[in-house]
Amino acid sequence: MSAYKQFTTKDIVITPFSANKGFSYTGTIGTTVGAWAAGGTALIAKNSVAGAGIQNAALSIGGSAPAIIDSVESYDGSSWTEITDCNTARIGHGGFGTQTSALTYGGETPSMTTNTEEWDGTTWTEVANLATARQGLGSSGATAQLGVAAGGNPASANSTDATEEWTQAQNIKVIAD
Repeated sequence: MSAYKQFTTKDIVITPFSANKGFSYTGTIGTTVGAWAAGGTALIAKNSVAGAGIQNAALSIGGSAPAIIDSVESYDGSSWTEITDCNTARIGHGGFGTQTSALTYGGETPSMTTNTEEWDGTTWTEVANLATARQGLGSSGATAQLGVAAGGNPASANSTDATEEWTQAQNIKVIAD
């Protein structure tokens, strides 16, 4: 009697229908993984920046070049353009949102800050600050309306477990019966 095996990949399962006849398959079995590709060169070489947006509509906010800067660059998928600077020069800060609606917060100025700024596609505006001043924090949020700031290094300790949630106030029209 012939032995048979089941092949399993991410999306394909091939099981022989008969132990005596085997199976045949024409095609490629495998999984495609992501890859990095070179993009456009930023206008300013810098590190410790915050970011927002997606691959073809992104922001690079602040950072060190080597001095702490307030520069903001916008990326269109192939090239960078200098846009309106944020109000506070900082490094190690968080950021999330889109190219036209983003938030940046925390970081070092060089002292730790709770400062939070909102981008509306034209202007940076100071909004409600973080409760915990820190740098090196994790950021997550697909829009500037909802997001999370987690962890980081506050001035008083090597790290923190502080997590803060951002919810932007919305004008909601209530319709009554």
